[in-house]
Amino acid sequence: VKERLRNLVNVYDKRAQHIVYYMRNVFYSEKWIVAHAYRA
Repeated sequence: VKERLRNLVNVYDKRAQHIVYYMRNVFYSEKWIVAHAYRA
């Protein structure tokens, strides 16, 4: 049971990191788009 729980935590941790990475990319690209829209 402990082993399964540990695996679940690992999977969740990887997924959380992936979500954080994705959100960061979206945030930066939106900032970039807004900056260029104002510049144009």
